[in-house]
Amino acid sequence: MLHDREDREISTQEIGAFVMERLRELDQVAYVRFASVYRRFEDIDAFMDVLKTLIRPAKAGKADKSGKQA
Repeated sequence: MLHDREDREISTQEIGAFVMERLRELDQVAYVRFASVYRRFEDIDAFMDVLKTLIRPAKAGKADKSGKQA
């Protein structure tokens, strides 16, 4: 956590990366909203790449008992 660090100063890049990591765990919609501003996407492809990283793990976790994807 940030408050456990020995450094007295933290860069805005470190804070942004920490927020992105926590949001990804807590709320994927908030993560995408924050990422769209924080990362300053240049085009829709960059935005879609972030969405794909969220969708793939979610689909992998939804396999039924036979091992097939839902």
